[in-house]
Amino acid sequence: MNRSRPEPETGAAKDRGIQFIAGFLLMAGIAVAVFGLVVIPLFAITENDEGTVRVASVLSRSPGIETLVPSDVPTKWVYLSSTTDEFDLTAQKLPTHLRLLSVADVSWLSLGTLVAAWMVFGLLRSIGEGRPFDRGNAGRLCWLTGLAVAGPIIFSAVQSLAASRVLDYLHMDGGNLEPPAVWAFWPFVVATLILAVANAFRYGRTLQDDVTGMV
Repeated sequence: MNRSRPEPETGAAKDRGIQFIAGFLLMAGIAVAVFGLVVIPLFAITENDEGTVRVASVLSRSPGIETLVPSDVPTKWVYLSSTTDEFDLTAQKLPTHLRLLSVADVSWLSLGTLVAAWMVFGLLRSIGEGRPFDRGNAGRLCWLTGLAVAGPIIFSAVQSLAASRVLDYLHMDGGNLEPPAVWAFWPFVVATLILAVANAFRYGRTLQDDVTGMV
């Protein structure tokens, strides 16, 4: 059987709208990557002497913020603001490596956004060209599956590492504040859904190859 490159389906026309969305998402991903990988780290190095990390309370009940900062910590250099169930700890006069570490989660998020945008760009472009079962689409979805699992876990791990280092630098480790949890269940749910779609694309590609080979 002669297996050639899949052509657009009979009567299918290029969808300029989908191609435009694909290009827009790619440009947006590049812009986010430049901001997170270049602008924010440069700002942390040259324009700012403080860093903010996410921390959690070891107390079972919602405590007052004033009870979480030890009395021997110079409070004029440390600020604590409450979020949903965690806290943002902002410390001034941090060394450069800790300021960079405090924004490393944003840099990782920006890099993951760029990779996801590139995969989605290839997927939407092939669909817009009338090739929804292009051979590379299943692979792109598998990349997105891995990113859906590894991305949030690494993001949380970087946040936890930054919080641990800053708490240690401020001599606040072992107190009422601790690094946030790394484990989360929802990335595996998202990854399972994406993997199911990838298998559907792979099956569609197999059917298309069989039909092409019979012609």
